[in-house]
Amino acid sequence: MDDSIINKLNKFLKDHDPIIEECHIIYLLVEIRKILDRSEGNINRLPILRFYCDWVLHTEKSRKLNVIAPIVKGIEDTILSGHKFSNGLFLPSGDSHIKFIYKEELQKSMNEFFCDYGLPTNIFSKEKWEKFVFTLIQVLIDQPLVLNGEQITSMCFRPAVQAANLEVKFRNGVVHRFLNVF
Repeated sequence: MDDSIINKLNKFLKDHDPIIEECHIIYLLVEIRKILDRSEGNINRLPILRFYCDWVLHTEKSRKLNVIAPIVKGIEDTILSGHKFSNGLFLPSGDSHIKFIYKEELQKSMNEFFCDYGLPTNIFSKEKWEKFVFTLIQVLIDQPLVLNGEQITSMCFRPAVQAANLEVKFRNGVVHRFLNVF
């Protein structure tokens, strides 16, 4: 493994703390993807992290979605059991959407990656992680996940007053939006 990427990431993470610019999110995930691609061993290691590394670079993501299938199913269940407000906005009864919006699985995967490569982990403190997620969502706005699920056909972050709403489209044409949680 070429340590030059690790060295660049160490310097980058020290110079950009907290990460609050979209270009820095993209750079970080591109460099992580390079390391994942070059690492010896299992190419399928850290699939959630690899998924986000791909998603930030595509205008829509329609392939290799199996890794988020359980997340999509949880969101679907949340919607089907939720309490709808006016204008199609939801106050859900479950928390699958919150885990997705706050990128909890991504956080676990990134933390494992950072620990494995000796990268600083201060990005995972509550305040810094929230800033990272806020900025990541700004990158992902209008970059839908095009799904082949039983009921959900796409999920996309849409602009909102402070961050974004999560828009979920069903096969029957119904659109559900989760309230902005930021």
